Amino acid sequence: MSDDAKHSSAKPWWGTFEIHPHHCGRWRIGPLSLWIRRLPGEWRIGSEYHDDPLDNTMEIELPIASDATFEPANVQRYAGIGNGVGVSITPLMANRPVVSRPETPFNLLPDNEATLYVGTPLWLRISLEPEKIRLHELPIFRPTDTWFGPRTQDGELCYASRTFCRLVLDEISFRPHRATTAVQVVNHSDSLLPLERMLLPAPRLGLYQLHNGQLWTADVTLEHVSERELARFKVAERPLRGEGEARRVSRPRLRHSPGAAVRAFGSLFR
Repeated sequence: MSDDAKHSSAKPWWGTFEIHPHHCGRWRIGPLSLWIRRLPGEWRIGSEYHDDPLDNTMEIELPIASDATFEPANVQRYAGIGNGVGVSITPLMANRPVVSRPETPFNLLPDNEATLYVGTPLWLRISLEPEKIRLHELPIFRPTDTWFGPRTQDGELCYASRTFCRLVLDEISFRPHRATTAVQVVNHSDSLLPLERMLLPAPRLGLYQLHNGQLWTADVTLEHVSERELARFKVAERPLRGEGEARRVSRPRLRHSPGAAVRAFGSLFR
């Protein structure tokens, strides 16, 4: 492989790339190996997963001659696309809420607040440019399913995060395939608020790139008022952490609605 074919890991793995016929690109994004191959009249997208969901590997090889490229067993083929050579890769938040938890459960004192930093897994979307034709979407690492709610008839299907939410920002391990969210929890009640598990409404959050290349979501505020109304949910316009401007990378999958938030997160803490 030539030095030109391998991109620096300091560059983002998302964006628009050119892949000409009979050539291929390979992305290693943490636990995901992704191939995008251009053949006359079709595109092929292949993927393989590695065992470690916290793998920090970040490599891009582009271009590679397609006749010298290993093609994985999991391949999607798209025909009748035309003669374009542009393909875009966009990071996205998960398509369901993500449940995280502190390393050790704790209680938030009455009339107090705390900020938790939550890491969540990312998905990616592959589209053709300039037509913006969506070809494929897949998780960089698919989390396990979990149910969040007091009973099977009352709750929702979510993903379970493999990492803890933290009270100290310096304890967060930044990874190329995960996003970080600052969640401010405010306890307006006159009693202790136990925090054992926390649901992050990932589909309602957009992604932003900070000046250092890290991916963050907009900040989230959860206000606990009473036992009957557990949380009011607010989303800031952008992340407030970090220096300089935050550049938006992708929009939320779902539009945030304050009215819907109260119903969706009625069993936020349990």
